[in-house]
Amino acid sequence: MLYFLLPNPGLEPAFVISVELQSAIIGAAAGGIFYLTALLLRTWLSNRSDHNAARHDSRVRFLQEQISQLYGPLVGYLHETNTYYEILRAITQRIRAEGAARGDDPHEIEARIERIAARFDRDYFSRINRLINLLLRSKRHLIAEERFPDYLRSFLGHAADWDATRIVVQELGSEYDYAGISGQQWPDGIVQEVERILYELRSDYRRHLKKLGRMN
Repeated sequence: MLYFLLPNPGLEPAFVISVELQSAIIGAAAGGIFYLTALLLRTWLSNRSDHNAARHDSRVRFLQEQISQLYGPLVGYLHETNTYYEILRAITQRIRAEGAARGDDPHEIEARIERIAARFDRDYFSRINRLINLLLRSKRHLIAEERFPDYLRSFLGHAADWDATRIVVQELGSEYDYAGISGQQWPDGIVQEVERILYELRSDYRRHLKKLGRMN
């Protein structure tokens, strides 16, 4: 029992708390502690859930930006360039084959090819190269790699070399149209590399989107 108000040693207590009341007080105290602990735990879990949701939401928005503003358009431009290149190669082979079959002058055959190639260069290759160059300059912060990748650096070198060579040809004539001013070639595997990164970004986007959906 709990004794209260003992004015002097040896005197009877002013009043005594019964065992039942003691148990009730202890139970209430334990219940209060349990409630407070549960409240703190619930608050902590809620804050943690909000933090994780905010983290996933931020990641989803950044991935959307990477996919829609950089890697999606970049893949489209690269495929467009490859398509026109394959078309030009098929046209070149056909002109040479048909010209040879008719017995045309080889110099005249190559002149036809040069005129068509110049049109493809002006309307397609140079235009797409500039679009890719502008895209990489304006969206460089969205590049997935920590460092600017070699395949994109090689592409920019190739695009600059292409433009410089075209300028020389326009000023000095087609006899100066050789492999290129610097010899920087189209980087092998660039389409496959960009497609691989785009696939990984899309997979990561779907994963974070699913987690965010479960949280909400």
